[in-house]
Amino acid sequence: MKKLTFLFSFVFLIFEINAQISLVKNVPFSNIGPAIMSGRVVDLAVNPQNPTEFYVAYASGGLWYTNNNGTSFTAISENAPTQNMGAIAVDWKNGTIWAGTGESNSSRSSYAGIGVLKTNDNGKTWHNVGLTDSQHIGRIIINKNNPNEVVVAVIGNLYTPNKQRGVYKTTDGGANWTNISKSLPQDLWVSRVIASQHKKERVFVTLNGYRNDDFKPYVFVSDDFGNTWKTIQNGLPNAPVNVIKEDPENENLLFLGNDQGVYVSFDHGENWSVLENAMP
Repeated sequence: MKKLTFLFSFVFLIFEINAQISLVKNVPFSNIGPAIMSGRVVDLAVNPQNPTEFYVAYASGGLWYTNNNGTSFTAISENAPTQNMGAIAVDWKNGTIWAGTGESNSSRSSYAGIGVLKTNDNGKTWHNVGLTDSQHIGRIIINKNNPNEVVVAVIGNLYTPNKQRGVYKTTDGGANWTNISKSLPQDLWVSRVIASQHKKERVFVTLNGYRNDDFKPYVFVSDDFGNTWKTIQNGLPNAPVNVIKEDPENENLLFLGNDQGVYVSFDHGENWSVLENAMP
């Protein structure tokens, strides 16, 4: 027993001596991640003139800013009344940030929001500018010709109806909002709103009604920033539409994703056909 005790004492002594003469014992260690996270990323806003500067919105972790390509981030929503984000848009020329609150991913763990927030001082102060019953916001688009004109895609309650659902627009910086989707099918979820890269007044909207057992394709385009809408769904099957994209070089070339696959239009949405080659 004495020999065993001596052996253990000798081993611990060796470890202690090695620790004292270790070359790295005084070197500080830092957590470089990604052990710490802020939840699901729901949106990004990148400076088109400087791609190393951008904002990242987290579902329940607020809004973060970097100007060194992500080497470091600064939290800018600590003074905001909520950290639940769904969509963001930045007027880079004037330094205005719009944040649609309420996670846009529809799941049982999605947290609701409190409307549209706006800051003119990079997050030092935030103002709620309306749509307080929107619950969840999926997209914000700023008119390139008029930064006070903004379109917001309101998802609303995830599983039950509510009046403040649809596509809304403000022309006075958020002081007043108008539902510009009253002429579109009602009680559907806005699955996507995108701005055209070719015409500043053009926006596309897709709606999704699968929660109501409505599987029709709902795709619309507006050339006057939502004042009037045109249906562009010829050739699409009965399947919920999830996303639409415009080719950056050819304005007549559109791509669409639904629950059955990918579809393409070569005539600005007048006709659609399935994109089959090399697709799963």
